[in-house]
Order: sequence, then structure tokens, then C-alpha cells
Amino acid sequence: MWGNPSGGNFAHAARLFDGGALDEGQSFVIDLAAAYRNGNKGISLFDASINELFYFNVGSDAYDVNGVIQGWPYAQTSVFHIVASQIGASSLQVVVSRFPGESVTQTVSGALAGFHAYIGDTDTGSDLNNLFFNNMAVVPEPTMLGLLGLGSAVVLVAIRKRRV
Repeated sequence: MWGNPSGGNFAHAARLFDGGALDEGQSFVIDLAAAYRNGNKGISLFDASINELFYFNVGSDAYDVNGVIQGWPYAQTSVFHIVASQIGASSLQVVVSRFPGESVTQTVSGALAGFHAYIGDTDTGSDLNNLFFNNMAVVPEPTMLGLLGLGSAVVLVAIRKRRV
């Protein structure tokens, strides 16, 4: 996402997941990269009513994980790996990691249904102010879950027939 020029400019991208909220056992994964920590750039995760469940913000010379400033040192080559796992019908576990040994895990209430990436208020016109994201996926995919269930049922029927 483009973070230029400097000042009060903002860019936003939001997406609801197909099929609504994640099912228990599914995870949303995404990689974010942010070279500079000025302004605000990051991601928020929300439920089907667009209520924010969790956020990760790079800004004001700090890394903020859902309201807790991390003591991670600045690194221009930072790539953050975020995994949000639906561990119950209304329980979401989010892990944000950067380098080996630098990670934080938080569990929040809610069912994850989408995300919002944003960038703004950067202080220079440099491309190093941009927010990059990649490797987005919901795993396992809902269609894959259905195929796994169908495959398991076929195997169970075959085993039963074999025993009879």
C-alpha cells in the first residue's frame, strides 16, 4: 500500500472472508512488511459486525500489538508473520512474530470474519513508508475441509465393508 506523500493521507483496504466468520480450526495468515515506523500502518482483524477484535500497528517509532507496545528494536527489513486461529466458536488466538525469539500471542473474544489493512500520516515521501503484505490465506480452506470430511467418510465406509 502506498504511503506517500507525507502528511494526513490514508490508504485503506478491507476484506470480509467468503462464507463469513472462520470455523473453529481455521486460521488466517498474512505477512506484513514495514521499513519505517513513522505514521501509522498495520492491520486490524474484525468480526462480521465490523467490530475490531485485534490490531497490529507500526507507528510512532513503536510496534503496537493490540494496545501493548513491544520492546522490539527497529529493523528496516522487518517482516511480520501474523497467524489468527479460531480456537473456539468465540475465541481467537493471534500470534505476531518477526524474527526468531520475537513473538507475542494474544487470545481475544470473537469470531474472525475479515481484515482491514491501512497506512497513513507518514512523515516523508519515501517509498520506505509503504506497507507491504503478502501470503494471505485462510487455512484450511473451507472447500478443503469438506473434501477431507468426504474422504474420511469414504475411508470409514470402506473399512466397515471390509470387516463385514
